[in-house]
Amino acid sequence: MKLSAKNITDNTINRQHLQMIWLALTVNIVATFLIYYYFLKGDSISLTIGSSISFLILLGVVLRKKKIISPQFLGTIPMLTMSIYFAYVYNNLIQLQHIREFSFFYMGIFMGGGMFLLLDYKYTLTIVFAALIANILFYTMFSFLVVSEILFNGGLAVCLISLFMVVSVFMRYNLVVKDSISSVKLLNSESQSRMLFNKNPRPMLIFALDDLTILDVNDTMIKKYGYTKSEFLNMDITQMGPREELEKLNMDVESVKKGKEKTDEWIHVLKDGNKIDVEISAKTINYSGIKARMVLIKDITQDNINKRALEEAKLFAEKAMVYAEDAKEQQSQFLSNMSHEIRTPMNGILGMAQLLQKTSQSEDQQKYTNAIYTSADNLMVIINEILDFSKIEAGKLTIEKIPFDLSELANIWNETLKLNAQEKNIGFEINIDSNVPNSLIGDPIRLNQIIYNLGGNAIKFTNDGRVSIDISIKEEKENSLLLQIDVTDNGIGIPKGKFETIFSSFSQASSSTTRKYGGTGLGLTITKQLIELQDGKVWVESEEGKGSTFSFILEYGIQESDKTIKPENDREVKNELGELSVLLVEDHDINQMLATTVLEGWNFKVDLAENGIEALTKIANEKYDLILMDIHMPKMDGYEATKQIRTKLNVKTPVIAMTASARIGDNQKCFEVGMDDYISKPFSPEILLEKITNQINKKVA
Repeated sequence: MKLSAKNITDNTINRQHLQMIWLALTVNIVATFLIYYYFLKGDSISLTIGSSISFLILLGVVLRKKKIISPQFLGTIPMLTMSIYFAYVYNNLIQLQHIREFSFFYMGIFMGGGMFLLLDYKYTLTIVFAALIANILFYTMFSFLVVSEILFNGGLAVCLISLFMVVSVFMRYNLVVKDSISSVKLLNSESQSRMLFNKNPRPMLIFALDDLTILDVNDTMIKKYGYTKSEFLNMDITQMGPREELEKLNMDVESVKKGKEKTDEWIHVLKDGNKIDVEISAKTINYSGIKARMVLIKDITQDNINKRALEEAKLFAEKAMVYAEDAKEQQSQFLSNMSHEIRTPMNGILGMAQLLQKTSQSEDQQKYTNAIYTSADNLMVIINEILDFSKIEAGKLTIEKIPFDLSELANIWNETLKLNAQEKNIGFEINIDSNVPNSLIGDPIRLNQIIYNLGGNAIKFTNDGRVSIDISIKEEKENSLLLQIDVTDNGIGIPKGKFETIFSSFSQASSSTTRKYGGTGLGLTITKQLIELQDGKVWVESEEGKGSTFSFILEYGIQESDKTIKPENDREVKNELGELSVLLVEDHDINQMLATTVLEGWNFKVDLAENGIEALTKIANEKYDLILMDIHMPKMDGYEATKQIRTKLNVKTPVIAMTASARIGDNQKCFEVGMDDYISKPFSPEILLEKITNQINKKVA
């Protein structure tokens, strides 16, 4: 049971109270005997009262020991009976010699007993009131006192007794309580400290500050470190750690002696020789009169291992990020180089095939030329898919919101895809609901790419039947609409379990599809990514052997007027530029021949430079209307050459980059170094002429 101030106070007062009750019983028996045999000599009333009081006191003690009555009620019995006996004796024997002195002695016993009553006013007032009533009763029956003595006996004496009793109770209770509280605090503190020390789940020890000897250890300390308690008590704390930490330990001890508390980390050595990292928390205490330190030890070995592992992981992650950035840069550089290496010869093949198609050929020659051009064009589709996929994965593909005419786009789709369908002898049609407006705002280039991917696939996988593209309004909003486009075919269809995987990178419905129909497996992946980049949705419904329907929904803005506002660079290309002087900076022989042939076909005067250094020399000595600049060249590339044209030579001649690079950011770099436009290789002669016309017109304006 936990000790409390009330428990120890009650026990102390009850013990003293019981002693006083035995004293009261003894005095009462002696007084009864003397009064009966000596003073009153056979007075039966005094004998009856005295005997009754003794019996009541004995009965009270018995009842209290059996815990039938409270200690307060037990104290009330002797005090009440003794006050009654006092009133009788005082009033009946006051005329006899020495009785006054005896009665006052008896009254002192009564007051002394009152001191040991617990502080409870109801019992105190009960005794005072009963004493007053008994005094009046016995005075009227037996007293020979005069009226002046009545005041003293019945009034003043009882009041003084009551006052003394109450003051005594307060004083005695306060003394006992103060002593008890101090004892309880000390006992509880020592008991709790000892229990906390011994049962603490962490190792604890106590060492003397003067000589550092270990005074005590708890059970956890013994279990953790492997020493017995007697071994610990024959050690000092300098033996707990390696010798190299002794200087640090001595400095800490001196610091503690000066009153500076601190928490620190140490290395401790177990009995088996293993080392552990520990965190020490300590406080100065008085241990059996010795100034000591009570130490709480926390094993942080695993924490430090985790911390070091986390730091190493963080360092590894930082290095990995650097490696990833390097790898990404190398990948981008590799992609750029490969694009340049592939596109450069492809530019020559496609360009020459186009030029060859315009010459007089036999039927077989024309067929072979067309086959060369078609194969090269298919190869470029594959290359472009890979490059587009790379841009999307890098998050560098941007979506535009510009005005366009849906009916014009549909006408282009129809002309292009219908030719492919006719080659396979299958039907093709585009159906646009009458309520779909022509003038929309969005990204027509990406819509073209999506349609060509889905429409091209539909035609590729359909051998007999038809392909259709249906355009309708899914939902109309205040300033926009949701356009739903369905591409339907009667082709080979898709197995049910392959609906999701066909949109994954480099995936097709089956491995035989790649062998039979070709392709990279990126077309649908790019399509899905392009649609989702525009916050759209795409899905497929298909039945194997019967065909498929690919559907997607995109949101487009509605122009105020149904008349499409064409961008400035979409105006009709003019071919009436006259004789222009053009510097062609190109290091590849085939591309030189192709570009020269195309440019001279427009009556342009072409001068040739094979690298940037040669181009700077020519520009410094001659004036040109236009510069067509290749990017990747030996000695000096197109970026550096253009930068020096703008800064050192201060020449404002329009520069159009001709790049075979697909590296993300290369196009932006063209503008940063001072180029006016760029065209990708392989280039379309019509697009090149359009870009030249735009730059010449800007220069004239």
